Amino acid sequence: MLKKGRETSGLSCKIIPPPKSCEGLFPNPGNECKEPIIQLDRIGSISCDGVISGRVFCDFQPVAGVVVQLSANPGIVNFANATPITDASGRFSTTVSVPRGTPITSGVVVTAGADVGGQRVTDSIIVTVDCIVCTNPTLTLNPIEGPVGCEGAPLSGRLICDGSAIARAPITFTITSQSKRVVINPNPAITQNDGTYTATVVPFIGINETITIVASTRIGGIEVVSEARQLTVRCVKCVNPVIFIKKVSTINCEGIISGTLLCDGVPLSNVPVSLSGPSFLQFEPDTPITDANGVFTSTVTVTSGTPFQEAEITASAVVSGIEVSTSRIVTAGCLFCRNPELTLNTPKKVIGCEGAELTGKLTCGGIPFPGASIAFVVTPQEGVAIVPNPAITGEDGSYTARIVPELGTVGTFTIEARTVIAGVLISSEVKTIKVDCECKNPVITIDDPGKINCESPITGRLTCEGFPLVGVEVTFSSPLLQFEPNPVVTDENGRFSTTAIVPFGTDLQETTLTTTGGGATETITVKVFCKKCRNPLLTLKAPKFIGCDGGKVTGRLTCDGVPLKGNLVTFTTSPAGAIAVSPNPVTTDEDGRFTAVLTTTLGVEEVVMIQASSVVDGKVVVSENEKIKVKCVCKHPEIILEEPYKINCEGEIRGKVTCEGLPLAGVEVMLSSPILDFDPNPVLTDEMGSFTSEVTVPSNTPLTETVITARVTVAGKTITETIKLKVICLKCRNPKLTLNTPKYIGCPAERISGRLTCDGVPVRDAAITFVVTSDTPGAVTVDPNPAFTNEMGEYTASIRAGVGVTEVITIRAEAIVSREMVSSESQQIKVDCQCEDPELELECVKKIRCRAEIKGRFLCKGEPLAGVKVTLTSPLLDFEPAVVFTNQEGYFRTSAIVPGERPYELTTYTASVEIGSRTISKTCKTVVGCERCKHPRLTLCTPLFVGCEGEEITGEVLCDHRPVEGVAVHFKVVSSHGEEYILPNPAVTKADGTYTARIVPAKGKVDIITITATAEVGDEQLKKGPFLVVVKCPCPPHEGKE
Repeated sequence: MLKKGRETSGLSCKIIPPPKSCEGLFPNPGNECKEPIIQLDRIGSISCDGVISGRVFCDFQPVAGVVVQLSANPGIVNFANATPITDASGRFSTTVSVPRGTPITSGVVVTAGADVGGQRVTDSIIVTVDCIVCTNPTLTLNPIEGPVGCEGAPLSGRLICDGSAIARAPITFTITSQSKRVVINPNPAITQNDGTYTATVVPFIGINETITIVASTRIGGIEVVSEARQLTVRCVKCVNPVIFIKKVSTINCEGIISGTLLCDGVPLSNVPVSLSGPSFLQFEPDTPITDANGVFTSTVTVTSGTPFQEAEITASAVVSGIEVSTSRIVTAGCLFCRNPELTLNTPKKVIGCEGAELTGKLTCGGIPFPGASIAFVVTPQEGVAIVPNPAITGEDGSYTARIVPELGTVGTFTIEARTVIAGVLISSEVKTIKVDCECKNPVITIDDPGKINCESPITGRLTCEGFPLVGVEVTFSSPLLQFEPNPVVTDENGRFSTTAIVPFGTDLQETTLTTTGGGATETITVKVFCKKCRNPLLTLKAPKFIGCDGGKVTGRLTCDGVPLKGNLVTFTTSPAGAIAVSPNPVTTDEDGRFTAVLTTTLGVEEVVMIQASSVVDGKVVVSENEKIKVKCVCKHPEIILEEPYKINCEGEIRGKVTCEGLPLAGVEVMLSSPILDFDPNPVLTDEMGSFTSEVTVPSNTPLTETVITARVTVAGKTITETIKLKVICLKCRNPKLTLNTPKYIGCPAERISGRLTCDGVPVRDAAITFVVTSDTPGAVTVDPNPAFTNEMGEYTASIRAGVGVTEVITIRAEAIVSREMVSSESQQIKVDCQCEDPELELECVKKIRCRAEIKGRFLCKGEPLAGVKVTLTSPLLDFEPAVVFTNQEGYFRTSAIVPGERPYELTTYTASVEIGSRTISKTCKTVVGCERCKHPRLTLCTPLFVGCEGEEITGEVLCDHRPVEGVAVHFKVVSSHGEEYILPNPAVTKADGTYTARIVPAKGKVDIITITATAEVGDEQLKKGPFLVVVKCPCPPHEGKE
């Protein structure tokens, strides 16, 4: 149960300062200071220089004349004044600096301490500091594809300085939104080793507008801001949902049913659609999930022997509580094909990069067979693709597809067409083709840059035989121009870009520009100039008012009416420290325009003057002064405490601190109780505003009702929240742990149970651990181990014998009660699991690129067996681990690894199980290889909201823009309830590189979680996320909640 915090301070809104003399220095004259507080203002980072400030209070009123001692650990922060004195408002501040050359260092602790009224008070903040050598930082924010729906959208960009990537730098995002119903997570984001960063735009229901996003940071003492990006976000409640089924002519044994789900004309993603029809139709899946385009797809199979007839297929879905459905009449049947014939026609000449057409026909007894899926088997698999695959026969039984070679493919391939009718495989004659798609004529094209004024982007494309050349180095040269960067590398579309720079003072003239790469060269003639500026003009536009959400300033720098690109614009504010401008300085764009973000902190209420300046041709140009009214006051701070169940000796207390409904991070929470101890105390809130502390009940405490009080001070306002709870920690005089087991177990699992009491009273939530003594390792498996007692002190678990085990084992249960070990009586069980008709199943992976997951199952008389030892071997592959054991469902899994880099070749892998004196095994053929992956990529798509029905998460793994099969994608879930939520975990990529998993919340859970996906491709560890997901599955009114 959650309780809202409430104010307990009896102060009036009007604060009366103390008299200006020594008498009455503290607010309660004649008495000692009862509750002194020192509070540092929260800052995120210090780059070369900055300001450390804070306030000192006594009994919630400011105190003047207090000497504050400042320190840092490690000591890389230098204070201009390490002992500042508070002013009449209780504030203190000093400038700080970081030594030049200091790398980006996180976790630096800045501490302020003071003696107030005879008491010592301290406060600390954790900051990231740096002063790297950096003269020209550049921060990019990649264009964002829109519009964005409720699922959110990824953000990415890169921070570089002087051509080098900057790692571990905090990137802060500022959103301009009228509705304020959108956030970015995480904020700030941290750059990786290559300087890149990622985050996610998370919209809330009710937003329908275009927002502006700006990324900023301060590095090497220089403020840098990205280009502002606009994004249309639409996440509104559905009013008019509609569903359609795509027209299907004939379903012959098997076909595809697809359709679209829309709401108010907009596609709906991640919505389950129910499909139904006559009993002779089967759908797989019968409840498909719509994709990002609102499209759902399912495979429909017709029962063999069904004559062709009309059938009605219905699709239905529930959107925002509104049920919609539609139906379509199709002709379906699946009759046995007598005298089948499947032809395949291939070109006789060598196939070039342009590809070639495949044709053929399917007949049954000479009669055309329409609607059949024709699949193509190509050997070897790499180098060519067939589109579409499968192809579908038309009314005349014919089909058409196309061979599409990859650039660089030269060789001979075999092609076979296949289909299945009424369960019977029908194959064509195997045909041989020759392919020659070598790169013979590389071509560079340069986009026309027009007349270049001082500098301009140079873009182009590198192709060969119509295919883009990816990852190829391109260099630039000119008798006059300079290029930055030079050389560059082509992207996935073969495109490249650089910036051409004209020397200052160049008169209008023609020059040449040459581009070389991939064996191709192209030269163009361009007109360039870069004249001296006579009439520079700097304009500045600022908001009249900003609150806690900040604002932005914009402006433009021109010379003789021509925009000046790449100039630094610096901002000054008065009074200093009331607002922060980021970046400062800012760089003008191609149109001479600039944008910077204004931020402030809680407690600021000032009128601030801001002015911009820039240097043009050695002269300082300034804008007019702009006046901004700043007001950022936290009016309604709140503490929320979770009320724990009765605490027996040890437990924990959880809570959250918010202001105006927003989480407050880094707030110090002081916990108190008449009898309880807390660790840590005080405790700091995390980025979600949450805090947790361990609770200890003193020994020999009888069942007692007590209270826990949490106290915080936010913006000078102190609030408390108190909850009642029952605690106990008595030495158990008569602990009793029972264990009930069967006398005999065979191969099927059996149930064991027992009860834990203390002086006759049930002990709840105790961990029961099972200890097994046997001659054979793994003779039995107990699951779960440990088990946990319920409200009646009872526990249950299952015990399963290992395959081939015949012996008598001993088992006992153990638990800790009142910090002392308790054991049950040992029980003996006769185990006899002789396996008849053993069966080993092994899933064959057709192709393994560097690493893949290998799965299988062991059955005995058709029943799964747990704890069976399975050994994996291969002439080429390594396995981690090479020896595994089956789980309760008889399944086993391991990872197959291709050692080092090697070309693709055919090999085998074998799984084997020893049963007594004999061994059974299963072998699979596979193609394995591991070529170095230059550009690995992992994507993750998560929903924003998840209800009780759960939601699907999807993504893909690519290597050099190609799908990677068999990669295990692991999910990490951070949840306040400790729930895992995701099944399966890990998920494994399919042949097209995609993977799917499902968020499955437990009933009675309302939670905010973050999901992070990780995968390993070659030697690369990939990570995506964390992404924020709101899980809401409350108990129905008639059910209780634990």
